[in-house]
Amino acid sequence: MATDEVEARASRLANLLDEAVGLLEKHGESHWASRLATSRGRIAAGDTYGLDHLLSAFGGMGSLNDLLVLRVNGHEINEAQEGAVNTRL
Repeated sequence: MATDEVEARASRLANLLDEAVGLLEKHGESHWASRLATSRGRIAAGDTYGLDHLLSAFGGMGSLNDLLVLRVNGHEINEAQEGAVNTRL
């Protein structure tokens, strides 16, 4: 893969992580927002461990895959928005 393509993909990933962090922070999910922000920072700095850090957030019990942004879970969200927010996440 060419260097330009790698940089473009890393930039796209960083932008998506920024969006996810913003969405999580908006709804009071500080744990996962912080975790993704750490991964994003490492990736942006060219630290390949950032990718490992990000991937380790997925899979297994209690992982990011299990997160549902819901009012009943203590998140700051209107119940009418829950479906759209979780789809976006």
